[in-house]
Amino acid sequence: NSVILVEGIFDVLNLYDKGIQNVVTCFGTKSVTEDKLKLLHMLGIYTIHIFFDGDKAGQEGATSVKELAVSCGFEVNNIYYEGKDPGELTAIEVESLKLKLWPEYY
Repeated sequence: NSVILVEGIFDVLNLYDKGIQNVVTCFGTKSVTEDKLKLLHMLGIYTIHIFFDGDKAGQEGATSVKELAVSCGFEVNNIYYEGKDPGELTAIEVESLKLKLWPEYY
């Protein structure tokens, strides 16, 4: 019932390759719309973990997407690794992220 929302396809590929399969890309922070979020809701998604780049622009985008997602009825969390983006995480960092997000499964 949750997804990790990332900015780009390489972010998806890195996380998926390292074991997180419920990851989707928005292809840029400005392309997230209410209609697209409603599609996630129709698929049974109720929680969005926003994992955008750890720079200023990525975090500003995360803030605006979070506000929109909350207004659409989602529970929203921001994942933040200072100075890193999801495409750069190592296997150990991804395992740590999985434990943090879904401790009941790991």
